[in-house]
Amino acid sequence: GFGGQGVAAKIAARERCRSLLQALLESCSNIKVLITCSSGSGIGLVPGVTEQVVALGPMTPSDTAYLLLQRAPELKRRLHDPLKLQPPRIAPPSVVVKCASHPFMKRLNGMPYAVSLAVLLINKLFASEAAAKAACEA
Repeated sequence: GFGGQGVAAKIAARERCRSLLQALLESCSNIKVLITCSSGSGIGLVPGVTEQVVALGPMTPSDTAYLLLQRAPELKRRLHDPLKLQPPRIAPPSVVVKCASHPFMKRLNGMPYAVSLAVLLINKLFASEAAAKAACEA
C-alpha cells in the first residue's frame, strides 16, 4: 500500500516497480513474479510481460488478524507482552487467535486495504498516546 501518498508518488512507485521487473527480465531467464496490489499494477506495460489479474476474496479472520499484527508492531507487543520493550518478530498463534476473535476484526471484512487503514489509525493513536505521556513526564 501507499498509505496517504499522492497520485504522483503512486505513479513514481509503479514506475520503479516496472523498471525493477524489466531489469530482472533482462538478467534472469524463466523468471516468474507474483505481485499483489489493490488495483492493476501496470506491470503489463513492460515488454515481454503478461499481466494476469486474479481477484481474491476476503481473508479469513486469522489471516486478517495476522496481517494487522505484522503491520502494527506496537499492537503486537501489547497483546503479546506489554512489559517487553520490543514485539516478537512474528505474532504467536495465541495472539493471532485473541486478535481474530475481537469484534473489531469483523469491521475489516477481511479486506487488506481496510487493514492498512486500521494500521494507520492504530499507529496514530499509539503515537498520540506516547506524545501525551512524554509531555506529562516533561
